[in-house]
Amino acid sequence: MILLFLVLYILRFVISATLSDVLNGSGESMQMLKDAAINPRTYMLAAVLIPNFVFSFIAFFGEEYGWRFYLLPVMLKKFGLRKGVLLLGIVWAIWHINIDFMFYSVETGPLMFVAQIITCVTVGIFFAYAYMKTQNIWVPVIMHYLNNNLVVVLAGGDTSVLQNQIVHAKDLPRMVIQGLVFALFIFAPIFGKIKKERVEQ
Repeated sequence: MILLFLVLYILRFVISATLSDVLNGSGESMQMLKDAAINPRTYMLAAVLIPNFVFSFIAFFGEEYGWRFYLLPVMLKKFGLRKGVLLLGIVWAIWHINIDFMFYSVETGPLMFVAQIITCVTVGIFFAYAYMKTQNIWVPVIMHYLNNNLVVVLAGGDTSVLQNQIVHAKDLPRMVIQGLVFALFIFAPIFGKIKKERVEQ
């Protein structure tokens, strides 16, 4: 499940870069991805993520214990499978609102918040799918850790890539399209056939 997440994560970046280049009439975004793919530093930074997990997993475990282990079953029981997962994604996005306005994008906070909703809903669908399939909280914990850290790896270790981002309204449709990589899992059979007693656990 984690390997599937990694494949989809990279596919999401490829889709995003392709759409960005088409809209901007350039090849800059795809070139950046290609440069990262052939740069040995990318793989060294990726390898460092493994030991770093030991020192930083607690934050991701805390979040996923709250979102997927505790709140997901509550939302599924109250609102149903698909609606519950979608609403949980929105709640998860709202939880990030302070960091959207004060860290991720000081200048374009409202648009960053909309982008956060798109991300949390789409990625949240896959996290819920993975958790329901495996019934193992460590699966979304590891995926959450990778989701938050691989962007820095692809940026060559530049952590400033996360801060003071500028989001334009024209970026939002692209984000929805790239998010479909994860969002389409809402149609997975597990969301329609999961047994009631499993939801209530």
